[in-house]
Amino acid sequence: MDAMETKLFRKLDDDEKNDEFIAVESRTFLQSVWHDFTGNKRAVAGAIILIIVVLMAIFGPMMCKYSYAEQNMSLRNASPSMDHWFGTDRMGRDIFVRILFGARISLAVGCLAAVINLIVGTIYGGIAGYVGGKVDMVMMRIVDIIYSVPAMLYIVLIMLIFGASVISIMLGISITCWIDMARIVRQQVKSLKEQEFTITEYAVIERNPKTENSYRILRIPKVVMREVKHRQQLIDKRKADMGVAYKDYDYVSCQENGEPRSLTAMNQALTKICNRNGLPNITVHGLRHMFATILIELGVPLFKISGLLGHSSVHTTYEYYCEIMDEQDKIIAFVNNTFVPQRTETEG
Repeated sequence: MDAMETKLFRKLDDDEKNDEFIAVESRTFLQSVWHDFTGNKRAVAGAIILIIVVLMAIFGPMMCKYSYAEQNMSLRNASPSMDHWFGTDRMGRDIFVRILFGARISLAVGCLAAVINLIVGTIYGGIAGYVGGKVDMVMMRIVDIIYSVPAMLYIVLIMLIFGASVISIMLGISITCWIDMARIVRQQVKSLKEQEFTITEYAVIERNPKTENSYRILRIPKVVMREVKHRQQLIDKRKADMGVAYKDYDYVSCQENGEPRSLTAMNQALTKICNRNGLPNITVHGLRHMFATILIELGVPLFKISGLLGHSSVHTTYEYYCEIMDEQDKIIAFVNNTFVPQRTETEG
């Protein structure tokens, strides 16, 4: 028997063991970003154009011999020439220089809005999502009030108070620019808090659901139930084969040894399935949002959707998914049908 095993089987050396492994160059996060950026020709071309515009806006007026406010009535409405590349306006001012100054102001306003958007939106949304409860509700009601007023109205009011200036425009834009970022950050923070467990290097840490509504009974399609039963049979076989080596956490979707799969691993597997079938990429948690979105579009009452999702209240569901309603009339009809009780024939 030993002679037959020696003839049929042999021990692989280290080089043969690694034949099926794909060697990938190790990169840091910044190196990966740079590699992806340089591999995208459109991104590189766009960055070059943006850099040229920024440099011209900053240094262009310094190199021009004309000032943006300099007037020459003898050259009113002049055609483009070597001295005036874009010609002049009705006051004899050089249009090219004025465009460069306008680009400088536009870039300053955009950069300030981006900084405020990042700082205020991240902090505000992070606090609302992390604390939750009444604090989250009050903070988001404030956001709704600010968002309900058009940004142009803020700009007009500020200009009436502080006068017409670039600073007034910056303040008016900065008041509302952070709202979308705050909502995105809040939703991401709340999504992280909804995870049932966190896998560490040494153990699996399980957490109880946040609210009593999270304990719920869900209907499962037959095709899914068949797959669950099939996986349970595979798990039972693994338990019998591996014995004490199998770590039984009572999970249906798990690794070969019974340990739960990480969220990253499940998202990577889902990404491969989407790419293989020509579908847009989506995360595991994104399937939950897609499920709720489909139910809303089908006209399912919001309180039923809230129960299926395990939200603490209907208002939580509304906060998550009201943004998918694009048109204002749809939002109004959606709110009326959901929150305003309809009168029955007996009440009339």
